[in-house]
Amino acid sequence: MWRDLDQAMRTSNRSSCASCILLFKIQTMTFRIFIIILVSVAVTSSESLISETRLRERRGLSRPPVTSYWGDWDSWSACSRTCGGGVSKQTRVCLQMSSGDGGELRQSSHCVGLYKQYKLCNTQPCKYDTDFRQEQCENFNGVPFMGNFYQWRQIEKESNYCELNCQAIGSRFFAKLADKVIDGTSCWNSSTTDVCVDGLCKG
Repeated sequence: MWRDLDQAMRTSNRSSCASCILLFKIQTMTFRIFIIILVSVAVTSSESLISETRLRERRGLSRPPVTSYWGDWDSWSACSRTCGGGVSKQTRVCLQMSSGDGGELRQSSHCVGLYKQYKLCNTQPCKYDTDFRQEQCENFNGVPFMGNFYQWRQIEKESNYCELNCQAIGSRFFAKLADKVIDGTSCWNSSTTDVCVDGLCKG
């Protein structure tokens, strides 16, 4: 009887040990599979990151940082009129320097602010009271226009305050002789204080 019980216990212990070994093997295989999956994900993620970096480099998205800044203002230009109120202007250039260019400067368009500014000049009245816009039309007298010569006078074209539109005397047609009147020319909007500056009417 005791011999049978001891035999049964030994058989039970061997069975338990076999189960332990089987469980250990299963856990070890599971861990190995997990490690393989983790390494695969890491490699895939790394390859994806490298591919994205190369793609950004090809597209120029990962170039060295660029710094843009305004250069110094130029000197004021000569006044557009000798009397009657002219306009003087000064400009500045937006500059760009990249660490990849060896410190070389070039023009840029990424600065914020004005690149051009104006001021009135020679505001004293002219000695002879003449119409400045009419003078500009008359400057084209005797200049060939479409194979003919004309004498010109100013006309009013409400939609374009700062174009130089003139009419040929003795004819019904008019022509735009200049895209912009000279800075300081009065606008065509019935105001005596507004003047044309760079093709725009300014008050």
